[in-house]
Amino acid sequence: MLRIPSPRANWPLAAAVTGLLLYSAAAAELPREVDLTVSGIQLNDGSSARLPFGAQMQLDDPDSDRPKAYICNADRTERLTLVYYEGDTSYIISEFQVERVETRYVDCVQPPGQIDRFVSGKGIQLGMTRSDITHIFGNDYNEQPQLDEVVISYRIDNKNESGFLQNNSAPAYYGQYHFKQDKLVRFSFGFEFP
Repeated sequence: MLRIPSPRANWPLAAAVTGLLLYSAAAAELPREVDLTVSGIQLNDGSSARLPFGAQMQLDDPDSDRPKAYICNADRTERLTLVYYEGDTSYIISEFQVERVETRYVDCVQPPGQIDRFVSGKGIQLGMTRSDITHIFGNDYNEQPQLDEVVISYRIDNKNESGFLQNNSAPAYYGQYHFKQDKLVRFSFGFEFP
Protein backbone atom coordinates (compact mmCIF):
# COMPACT_ATOMS: atom_id res chain seq x y z
CA MET A 1 0.00 0.00 0.00
CA LEU A 2 1.31 3.43 -0.95
CA ARG A 3 1.29 5.94 1.90
CA ILE A 4 1.21 9.60 1.02
CA PRO A 5 2.64 11.77 3.78
CA SER A 6 0.56 14.56 5.21
CA PRO A 7 1.09 17.88 3.37
CA ARG A 8 1.37 19.61 6.75
CA ALA A 9 4.28 17.42 7.76
CA ASN A 10 6.15 18.19 4.56
CA TRP A 11 5.22 21.83 3.88
CA PRO A 12 8.85 23.05 3.85
CA LEU A 13 9.74 20.50 1.20
CA ALA A 14 6.59 21.22 -0.79
CA ALA A 15 7.23 24.97 -0.61
CA ALA A 16 10.82 24.52 -1.75
CA VAL A 17 9.85 22.28 -4.67
CA THR A 18 7.03 24.62 -5.72
CA GLY A 19 9.36 27.62 -5.51
CA LEU A 20 12.04 25.83 -7.50
CA LEU A 21 9.57 24.86 -10.22
CA LEU A 22 8.20 28.40 -10.45
CA TYR A 23 11.72 29.85 -10.46
CA SER A 24 12.83 27.38 -13.14
CA ALA A 25 9.89 28.26 -15.38
CA ALA A 26 10.48 31.97 -14.91
CA ALA A 27 14.26 31.62 -15.30
CA ALA A 28 13.92 30.66 -18.94
CA GLU A 29 12.52 34.16 -19.61
CA LEU A 30 14.95 36.10 -17.39
CA PRO A 31 17.93 38.08 -18.64
CA ARG A 32 21.20 36.28 -17.84
CA GLU A 33 22.33 38.87 -15.29
CA VAL A 34 19.18 38.53 -13.15
CA ASP A 35 18.82 36.56 -9.94
CA LEU A 36 15.54 36.65 -8.03
CA THR A 37 15.83 34.51 -4.89
CA VAL A 38 17.88 33.96 -1.77
CA SER A 39 17.24 30.83 0.30
CA GLY A 40 13.78 30.38 -1.18
CA ILE A 41 12.62 33.99 -0.74
CA GLN A 42 11.78 35.72 -4.00
CA LEU A 43 11.89 39.40 -4.87
CA ASN A 44 8.43 40.97 -5.33
CA ASP A 45 6.66 37.82 -4.09
CA GLY A 46 5.02 38.14 -0.69
CA SER A 47 4.04 34.49 -0.40
CA SER A 48 7.65 33.27 -0.52
CA ALA A 49 8.64 35.41 2.50
CA ARG A 50 5.70 34.32 4.66
CA LEU A 51 6.39 30.58 4.72
CA PRO A 52 9.88 30.43 6.19
CA PHE A 53 9.71 33.45 8.47
CA GLY A 54 6.11 34.14 9.40
CA ALA A 55 5.50 36.77 12.07
CA GLN A 56 9.07 36.66 13.39
CA MET A 57 10.31 39.28 10.92
CA GLN A 58 10.65 42.69 12.49
CA LEU A 59 11.33 45.74 10.35
CA ASP A 60 14.11 48.02 11.47
CA ASP A 61 12.72 51.58 11.37
CA PRO A 62 9.43 50.72 9.59
CA ASP A 63 8.69 54.42 8.96
CA SER A 64 11.79 55.01 6.82
CA ASP A 65 11.78 55.15 3.01
CA ARG A 66 13.66 51.83 2.94
CA PRO A 67 12.81 49.71 5.97
CA LYS A 68 14.90 46.57 6.45
CA ALA A 69 14.71 43.21 8.19
CA TYR A 70 17.78 41.18 9.15
CA ILE A 71 18.05 37.39 9.18
CA CYS A 72 21.12 35.39 10.24
CA ASN A 73 22.18 31.90 9.28
CA ALA A 74 22.38 29.12 11.87
CA ASP A 75 25.86 29.97 13.21
CA ARG A 76 25.44 33.76 12.81
CA THR A 77 28.33 34.11 10.35
CA GLU A 78 26.17 35.44 7.49
CA ARG A 79 23.40 38.02 7.43
CA LEU A 80 20.65 38.46 4.86
CA THR A 81 19.15 41.94 4.74
CA LEU A 82 15.69 42.24 3.23
CA VAL A 83 15.06 45.74 1.88
CA TYR A 84 11.56 47.08 1.38
CA TYR A 85 10.44 50.29 -0.27
CA GLU A 86 7.99 52.83 1.03
CA GLY A 87 4.49 51.65 0.23
CA ASP A 88 5.41 47.96 -0.05
CA THR A 89 3.50 45.48 2.06
CA SER A 90 5.44 43.84 4.87
CA TYR A 91 6.26 40.79 2.77
CA ILE A 92 7.15 42.36 -0.60
CA ILE A 93 10.93 42.47 -0.75
CA SER A 94 12.64 44.76 -3.28
CA GLU A 95 16.32 44.06 -2.60
CA PHE A 96 18.54 41.42 -0.98
CA GLN A 97 21.92 42.03 0.63
CA VAL A 98 24.09 39.14 1.86
CA GLU A 99 27.26 39.72 3.84
CA ARG A 100 29.66 38.03 6.22
CA VAL A 101 29.13 38.90 9.88
CA GLU A 102 32.18 39.95 11.86
CA THR A 103 30.57 39.60 15.29
CA ARG A 104 28.08 36.92 16.29
CA TYR A 105 26.19 39.44 18.43
CA VAL A 106 24.74 41.15 15.37
CA ASP A 107 21.06 42.05 15.67
CA CYS A 108 19.11 39.64 13.49
CA VAL A 109 16.41 36.98 13.53
CA GLN A 110 17.29 33.32 13.19
CA PRO A 111 14.49 31.50 11.38
CA PRO A 112 13.04 28.33 12.88
CA GLY A 113 14.52 26.19 10.08
CA GLN A 114 18.29 25.79 9.90
CA ILE A 115 19.90 27.90 7.17
CA ASP A 116 23.58 27.04 6.98
CA ARG A 117 24.39 29.49 4.17
CA PHE A 118 22.45 32.06 2.20
CA VAL A 119 22.43 30.89 -1.42
CA SER A 120 20.78 32.71 -4.31
CA GLY A 121 18.58 31.10 -6.93
CA LYS A 122 21.56 30.96 -9.31
CA GLY A 123 23.82 29.41 -6.66
CA ILE A 124 25.63 32.58 -5.60
CA GLN A 125 27.10 32.41 -2.09
CA LEU A 126 29.85 34.09 -0.13
CA GLY A 127 33.36 32.81 -0.84
CA MET A 128 32.90 32.32 -4.60
CA THR A 129 35.52 33.71 -6.97
CA ARG A 130 35.06 36.47 -9.49
CA SER A 131 35.34 33.98 -12.36
CA ASP A 132 32.53 31.93 -10.75
CA ILE A 133 30.29 35.00 -10.80
CA THR A 134 31.14 36.07 -14.35
CA HIS A 135 30.64 32.50 -15.57
CA ILE A 136 27.06 32.65 -14.22
CA PHE A 137 26.12 36.24 -15.14
CA GLY A 138 28.39 36.97 -18.12
CA ASN A 139 31.01 39.59 -18.87
CA ASP A 140 28.72 42.57 -19.49
CA TYR A 141 29.46 44.30 -16.17
CA ASN A 142 31.01 47.48 -14.81
CA GLU A 143 34.02 47.23 -12.51
CA GLN A 144 34.69 49.66 -9.67
CA PRO A 145 38.02 49.14 -7.89
CA GLN A 146 37.83 50.43 -4.33
CA LEU A 147 40.39 50.76 -1.57
CA ASP A 148 40.48 47.14 -0.42
CA GLU A 149 38.00 45.42 -2.73
CA VAL A 150 36.75 45.17 -6.29
CA VAL A 151 33.06 45.58 -7.08
CA ILE A 152 31.47 44.31 -10.26
CA SER A 153 27.97 45.48 -11.14
CA TYR A 154 25.30 44.30 -13.54
CA ARG A 155 22.41 46.58 -14.45
CA ILE A 156 19.24 46.51 -16.52
CA ASP A 157 17.60 49.91 -16.91
CA ASN A 158 15.94 49.90 -20.33
CA LYS A 159 12.37 49.73 -19.01
CA ASN A 160 10.79 50.57 -22.37
CA GLU A 161 12.48 47.54 -23.96
CA SER A 162 12.63 45.13 -21.02
CA GLY A 163 9.61 42.93 -20.44
CA PHE A 164 11.30 41.81 -17.22
CA LEU A 165 11.27 45.36 -15.79
CA GLN A 166 7.77 46.04 -17.09
CA ASN A 167 6.43 42.85 -15.48
CA ASN A 168 7.93 43.93 -12.16
CA SER A 169 6.88 47.61 -12.44
CA ALA A 170 10.45 48.70 -11.82
CA PRO A 171 12.65 51.20 -13.66
CA ALA A 172 15.85 49.22 -13.04
CA TYR A 173 17.40 46.02 -11.69
CA TYR A 174 20.95 45.76 -10.35
CA GLY A 175 23.36 43.16 -8.99
CA GLN A 176 26.55 44.10 -7.12
CA TYR A 177 29.28 41.65 -6.12
CA HIS A 178 32.11 42.71 -3.76
CA PHE A 179 35.41 40.80 -3.76
CA LYS A 180 38.40 40.87 -1.43
CA GLN A 181 41.39 38.83 -2.55
CA ASP A 182 39.18 37.33 -5.29
CA LYS A 183 36.59 36.00 -2.80
CA LEU A 184 32.98 37.19 -2.70
CA VAL A 185 32.47 38.95 0.66
CA ARG A 186 29.17 40.72 -0.01
CA PHE A 187 26.51 40.78 -2.67
CA SER A 188 23.25 42.55 -3.27
CA PHE A 189 20.65 42.55 -5.99
CA GLY A 190 17.14 43.76 -6.60
CA PHE A 191 14.92 46.42 -8.04
CA GLU A 192 15.57 50.14 -7.90
CA PHE A 193 12.75 52.60 -7.53
CA PRO A 194 12.91 56.36 -7.95
